[in-house]
Amino acid sequence: MLNLEVEYGDDDGVEEAFKNAVQVQDPLEMHEKLASIYIDSGRHAKADGIFERMIANKTFRASPEVWLNYATFLLETLGNADRARALLTKALHSVPTNEHRLLTAKFAALEFRSVNGDAERGRTIFEGLMSEWSKWSSGWDMWVDIERSRISTQSSDDAKMEAVEKTRELFERIVKLPMKKRRAKFVFKKWLDFENKEGAAQYAAGTSKKGSKKTGGSQAERVTVLAREYAQKLEDKKAGGGDGEDDDE
Repeated sequence: MLNLEVEYGDDDGVEEAFKNAVQVQDPLEMHEKLASIYIDSGRHAKADGIFERMIANKTFRASPEVWLNYATFLLETLGNADRARALLTKALHSVPTNEHRLLTAKFAALEFRSVNGDAERGRTIFEGLMSEWSKWSSGWDMWVDIERSRISTQSSDDAKMEAVEKTRELFERIVKLPMKKRRAKFVFKKWLDFENKEGAAQYAAGTSKKGSKKTGGSQAERVTVLAREYAQKLEDKKAGGGDGEDDDE
């Protein structure tokens, strides 16, 4: 009914159908659905209005996804980066405190993934988060996955090689953190997979062009050596009575 009213009816018809819908369906879900219908039909001002109604609702604005969806709409659909970024401060005053860290990270991820975003701004946000919560392993994993995902989106070999370097530098930082055996095994395996795929491909291209870059193979070998050294360090620490550091999930 909402689709039909938006497509063929008028504003009064849409509002009437919407009022009926929220009486028998989840109100937040119906607000999100109507916003989506307006977006799909190209009526972006109407969608904007629905999002504004959502964040004005005390119950709705406690949901992190409401703020993230609105920011995504503003940044990707309207191309309004300033309004999208301003939402984070408002969101942190509305969502539960225990949701702040992850929501902030998701806003940072949006900067990377949107064509209207700013990757450097995203990195700055992640830097702040990881400086405060250095043992937040999920945060490090999210950041390195985002950096890695950027490689395939770059249009030139030089840009791809730069993205490879950004990812590699982040792995270098992660493995210098205190980790327990299971966490270390996960991280080194992930890094080795990266070097065997993206790293090898891009460094092969770089070597053929410039003749000065290390090959992906040598990088993979180096990761293997570092992993063995880290494992030995953990064994030595265990033998000495240490128990390593706790991972902050």
